[in-house]
Amino acid sequence: MKRFISISLAALLGLVSATELTKDTMFLQSEGETSTTSAKIEEVKEDLQKLYCLLYDDLTFFDLRKLERPADNLYEAYGTNINGQGVSRLYTFNFCNRLIVSQGGKDEKTFGYTTEGLSANSNQVRLTGSGKPSYTETVITNTEEGDEEVHILFRHSEGEKCSGGEGNYVVTTEVLCDETITGDATLTVDDTDLCHPRVTLAHKAGCPVFQATSIVRFFANHPYIMGVLLLLFGGAVTFFGGKFFPWVLAAAAGGITFLVVILIASAVGALKALDKNREPTGGQIAATTAAFLVAFGLAIFAGWFIKKIRRIGFTLLGAALGFFGGFLFYSLVFIQWLENTYVLFTICFLCALAGGFLVWKFGKHIVVYVTAFLGAYAFIRGISIWAGHFPNEVALYGQISSGTFDGLEPAFYGYLAGIIVLGVIGSIFQFKKGYHESAETDDDYQKSD
Repeated sequence: MKRFISISLAALLGLVSATELTKDTMFLQSEGETSTTSAKIEEVKEDLQKLYCLLYDDLTFFDLRKLERPADNLYEAYGTNINGQGVSRLYTFNFCNRLIVSQGGKDEKTFGYTTEGLSANSNQVRLTGSGKPSYTETVITNTEEGDEEVHILFRHSEGEKCSGGEGNYVVTTEVLCDETITGDATLTVDDTDLCHPRVTLAHKAGCPVFQATSIVRFFANHPYIMGVLLLLFGGAVTFFGGKFFPWVLAAAAGGITFLVVILIASAVGALKALDKNREPTGGQIAATTAAFLVAFGLAIFAGWFIKKIRRIGFTLLGAALGFFGGFLFYSLVFIQWLENTYVLFTICFLCALAGGFLVWKFGKHIVVYVTAFLGAYAFIRGISIWAGHFPNEVALYGQISSGTFDGLEPAFYGYLAGIIVLGVIGSIFQFKKGYHESAETDDDYQKSD
């Protein structure tokens, strides 16, 4: 069964063709044909490795798989740093498909190596590791015509120890966006800093295949909008969530739907009128207006629908609270000694399952706690938009996955204390008001039981 699932996944991703699947020597070997099987498994692993060529940053996605070259036509370029004998280093790179360098009697995988020395038998030094980039950045520049040009910059680390300085080699690659270049591209290497060469090339692969930067930059430039919404929602839900929890569900579902639709609209270029330093055209204004109207309409429908099936909606709300609780738990405990995105997702996923189960099973008894602490999280998060120093959930994931996390600031623990204190106060307030015995809540769950 596991092999069937693996083959199906590989076929679905386009990593294995239908013709290959029919060959007995590929996936359907007998137990005695282990060598061929091992070789094919290694090939599939290499193909799966190419998924690291799907890079993203700030909701902008790039597909670099078109940059891959065959083994007999790799990227080669001489650096700009000339040694005392008037010779520069030769650099060899590839994208997506890793190269093999023999070092210390064993083969090492890398995306690039340099040839040190002057003879034909000079030593090949591995410049990068074999995994995904340690850093990814979406670069936005303004053209002479006043338009924005978006391209990708990423960094590979974990190379060999650099003989020209301290530490190991690190390679920064910048792929400029050029829609006209779809085949071979010319690569240049600036190795002014020998231990940190910078690679530059232009290609269509440097252009985003999906982006929602307009709305991201809009909220970044106008943080008070999200801050005010979080404060209003958080304050109301913390102290009155139990009494009006069907409306809390509706507001939460509507808000999430609105944000999803707006992100999709931004991705297809319908929100260009929000960009700064640009005079929007009539068509762009009309598209942006239409996008917001559609988003509002779908948000209202989603709120109405989830209010109708409120027990399911409340279960999802409990799962959401569990997810954020898992994020806080990981940030407070595990991140101090284990920085791993898989651990982060596992904890958040398990906490979301636990939260959803508890609400489904005991919903009418814990509605006050769920709404009070969810509201407290939203309220404190709203404060943090102005005050700063709260670990952004997406940014934290990026830091952990890239190995650049440098610890939590003391302010985070103050925020955490604020969430706990405000959640407790909200729970006490709602219990004293009798919101846990709300006739509407009990009636609803009695009908659902």
